[in-house]
Amino acid sequence: MSTHFHWAGRVSAAAGVGTPPTRAVSEAAATAHVYPDEDFVTMSLSVVGAGFILIIAVLVLIFASYCGRGEQNGRPDLCLYRVTIRQIEAEYRTTWAPSTPFPTKMNHNDRKGSILYRVVWIFLMMWLFMTGVYLVIAGAADTIEVYRTRQQLTAAICVGVALVLCSLWTVVFRTGSWTPEEKARCIKIEHKLRENVQDKQTLEADDFYEVDDSSKKFWLELATFVLFLAWAACAFATAQLQAWTLPGEQYGLMLFVAPGYGLLTGWLLYATSLNFGIAYCARSCPDTVRPPPSDANAYAYRGSVWPIVVAVVAAICAVWIPDPTQPLPFAIAVFVFAPWYNENLAACAIAVGGVLLGAWNVWRLRSEL
Repeated sequence: MSTHFHWAGRVSAAAGVGTPPTRAVSEAAATAHVYPDEDFVTMSLSVVGAGFILIIAVLVLIFASYCGRGEQNGRPDLCLYRVTIRQIEAEYRTTWAPSTPFPTKMNHNDRKGSILYRVVWIFLMMWLFMTGVYLVIAGAADTIEVYRTRQQLTAAICVGVALVLCSLWTVVFRTGSWTPEEKARCIKIEHKLRENVQDKQTLEADDFYEVDDSSKKFWLELATFVLFLAWAACAFATAQLQAWTLPGEQYGLMLFVAPGYGLLTGWLLYATSLNFGIAYCARSCPDTVRPPPSDANAYAYRGSVWPIVVAVVAAICAVWIPDPTQPLPFAIAVFVFAPWYNENLAACAIAVGGVLLGAWNVWRLRSEL
């Protein structure tokens, strides 16, 4: 169910029969400015469906996050895991990962984790849920012009797939990893086994266990790939929809869809880089990453160059798509919640440059509408 219009038809209706030529031309020009040369609909089931897809995907991710909270009251969570995402991240914290606001290089590796993860995900879920509600209203109401209905549906499907992949990631990321208490228990059992062997005692059946947790390396790498797919799906959604260039006075769609999809895409790019760093550290430093000493040489303990690579990718997406919001999560997280390594500051500068160039490109394209 959809009613299609083209701006030329609106111009003819605006001009009317018997209208003086000068007035008709002025009204036609004004109408052409409000309704550019692009088809739109006043009612669309595909846009309504796009809204419901977003709402369902958000609810799926919220449910998966609730089921994957880790150990609760001494019992595994609903996914049958005890370890939490925060515990794994704290063991392999990279130089560009978030911790407390404006941390030093020494206290960056504390085990408290960062509140940024929870704040960002709560913000994004609320924003995307409201976006879904707005799409349902915009598609059902005959008083709102909706452009690019096919792209709206495709983008919602891609974002929905990305959110489902994020739900799956909460399980994949924790597979094969242990809590500190589980590791301590395994070490205690290992000591007992060695004592029994030295004393030539008979080993009990419960004393046999698998102490090697190297399988977590594969799962951390697989989790990186899952996040990469989620980011690629969102990047495709923003590229084919280009919500910042919607014609006419599409303030509702530009308020919800454009920044919502862009911020999610930028955050997933940053999250993918963090997961890659965690997987890399698990391979090279299986006994966890330790902070540099207080008298460490700045040249010997430098930051990683990976943030620069990530910032370049985010800046390119901001200009090419265009979407100036994509580098924002990276720039804020690294500048405020990561140590000020020279590499991190350079990456932040590149990300901010991407925001500015992306905003200029959006302004240039909208000026041509």
